[in-house]
Amino acid sequence: MNTPRTANLASVFQEVITAIVRVRFRLQSVNNAETFRTQIRQSLQTPMQAARSLGYSAEQVQGAVFAVVALLDESVLNLQDPVFGQWARRPLQEELFGGHLAGETFFRNLRAYLEQSDSPHLADVLELHCLCLQLGYRGRYALGDSGELYAMQRQARARIQRIRGDARLFQGASLPKPAMPVRTADWWTSCLLYTSLALACLLLIGFIGYHFSLSAGAGSLQHIAVNAS
Repeated sequence: MNTPRTANLASVFQEVITAIVRVRFRLQSVNNAETFRTQIRQSLQTPMQAARSLGYSAEQVQGAVFAVVALLDESVLNLQDPVFGQWARRPLQEELFGGHLAGETFFRNLRAYLEQSDSPHLADVLELHCLCLQLGYRGRYALGDSGELYAMQRQARARIQRIRGDARLFQGASLPKPAMPVRTADWWTSCLLYTSLALACLLLIGFIGYHFSLSAGAGSLQHIAVNAS
């Protein structure tokens, strides 16, 4: 039985991913897009340094950052929020990587990882990509071909299981429950909010039951709230 590690890419990037989840599912409002962009850019520095200190290669660290940034850009653009009106002209992927093709590159990177030799670090890189997909990232598959996407997910999960043995997916990662904005809400707004959270809990239970059935181990992905409306 493999001994689960408590620190990996999913865990070192969890704070950034949590911030993205809060915005993606409208559980945190953003008043200034440039301030938000700066905060995300700065918050990426700590996990990048942590990943290097854990022995991940420069390519693996860059691939992890790219996946997280791809999730961020898609999340922001899908909101269609006027606050982010200028984001499409210069998504964060362009600022950091010089391009607009994350929807293609994300999956090209994933395919390349699937061709690499087994290693614990490879499992972690695959896991981070699976996490982005589980949180809703679709990229080039946003308009169709979901069968190919799910096939890649299954292949990635199978590789992770083969490498880790009894260790489960998302080991060591714990995304805290998104903080809800503090404001006075009317009765109808409160009802919608609590209904959404209740549905989110049911979806999360199903997610845990499906993905964590790979094996038993330490750590869990908790409290990801999904706007079910």
